[in-house]
Amino acid sequence: MKVLMRYLRLSFFFGLLFSWGCAANGFTKPPDPEYNWVIGKWSSREKASAVHDIELSVGNGNELSGSTKTLYGNGDLVSGYIEKGLVDNAGNVEFTAYRPKSWRKTETYRLKKISDSVLEGQTSTGSPVRFIKLN
Repeated sequence: MKVLMRYLRLSFFFGLLFSWGCAANGFTKPPDPEYNWVIGKWSSREKASAVHDIELSVGNGNELSGSTKTLYGNGDLVSGYIEKGLVDNAGNVEFTAYRPKSWRKTETYRLKKISDSVLEGQTSTGSPVRFIKLN
């Protein structure tokens, strides 16, 4: 009986964790298939000073979320997350990257689709940026 109760408690606990994990990404509706081109890993190299890698996902139609990693020339690696992002029918992509351990906590990217594997635009600081799709 004790084994059965322990099994039931553990099943309930892990079921609860799984359901929270599924809800944690915040997406309640599937992505619009028209925006599948933006889903995946992208990389940008700013001269020799930094490498920005982002991973984007789409949900609720055209909303973006994801993760970001920046490797600076001095070897510092700063990770963060992406939210408050949108992609539209004209190929415009806009999102805010939050990097809690960086000196610049947030940075907004306004990008335009050049092809299914290239995004170009600028950051909120006015710096030009070009992302190439890795997968």
